[in-house]
Amino acid sequence: MRLITTTIAAVLILFVAFWSAWPDANASQTPKLNNTIRAVAGEQPVVAFGVMSDIQAADYAPHVEKDRHYRRSPWRLADAVRILNDIDGLAFTIHCGDFVDDDPSTWDVLLPIWNQLAMPTHHVVGNHDIRARGTAYAVERMALERRYYSFDVNGWRFVVLDTNDLDAAQLDWLAGQLVQPCVVFGHHPEAFDTIAPIMSASGNAKVYFCGHNHYGGYREQDGVAMVNLHAMVNTPDSNAFAVVRIYADRIEVDGFGREPDRVLR
Repeated sequence: MRLITTTIAAVLILFVAFWSAWPDANASQTPKLNNTIRAVAGEQPVVAFGVMSDIQAADYAPHVEKDRHYRRSPWRLADAVRILNDIDGLAFTIHCGDFVDDDPSTWDVLLPIWNQLAMPTHHVVGNHDIRARGTAYAVERMALERRYYSFDVNGWRFVVLDTNDLDAAQLDWLAGQLVQPCVVFGHHPEAFDTIAPIMSASGNAKVYFCGHNHYGGYREQDGVAMVNLHAMVNTPDSNAFAVVRIYADRIEVDGFGREPDRVLR
């Protein structure tokens, strides 16, 4: 009897310890798909992909003034992974920077969740990603070969910038990448002022996806669009990510949670 009592007590202690430890298991929130976009029967996108930004997880108490809830981010990422894995035909999922806040140990919390995505994955290097140990360490943890790069899917090129250091060499490289229909990703919305004329001059670049401004946004410049994604880390009770579908005549941003739906033509 004493052995049984001791065993039950040990199990209860472990349960309480797990439940109170970071990440906060009470924080899981399942986002709901916005309903303003309606699928056209039989129409298939040329490319579809998942996108999110600013998970920015850390074992920190909430920052009330900035509305950041760092310990809830791993559970929101898990929700996003589950939902994206249930959507057929996604070619990849990309995170637009600030995967972690500034504690390098957080990579070990998030990457096992991120790696459950059932499609290829890509990263943008954000300013918080490089705070703790610099760019080289962030690039290594993201399993990238370099801090800016591109890849092709079904005739579309996807260009990933490092807007922490948008130097002349990178801008020249960007101009040379825009030789086919193209989507550009970065972290900082302010980089759009610099890259929009290059995108427009190519005649091929349609939209720039970014994060950094946690409250999201949208604007157009030089005939191209910028979609600033809402931050996953914000608010105590909601998620934010999207599925993007590219068609011959439009790009649809199908938002989950705080991320609004958009149709870009």
